[in-house]
Amino acid sequence: GARAGRRGGQAAGTTDDRCQEELVVGAPTGTLAGRAVPTRSCVACRTSRDKRDLLRVVRTPGGSVMLDPGGRANGRGAYVCRDATCIERAVGRHGLGRALQVSVPKTLDIELRTAAGLPDEAAATSPESRATMNDIQED
Repeated sequence: GARAGRRGGQAAGTTDDRCQEELVVGAPTGTLAGRAVPTRSCVACRTSRDKRDLLRVVRTPGGSVMLDPGGRANGRGAYVCRDATCIERAVGRHGLGRALQVSVPKTLDIELRTAAGLPDEAAATSPESRATMNDIQED
């Protein structure tokens, strides 16, 4: 009959409100307010945080391990808090190595501390820096 092929009892010649908006699936909406912020967990403390608040370390397809400041490098990624304790645990207790399934170079500790804005632990405990600290305290 006259209603054949129509859903919801719409009369021929009327338009559906959904057709007027011309939405494209997957198209950017223009605002990020409705989007969920991705979260990841630290390999050392297991605390879940916003992805951008953590440091990403990646094992590249070639097998090398490096800091990924942009968070977009190809490979297997692991995340660490920007905290000295978490960085120490992740590198020292092999948390990153387990997560990345590869041995992690000790120099990564210095890179992570620098990226987190923390002082280099080796420099802070070196005899030269202690002598300088003592000179400052004597003044």
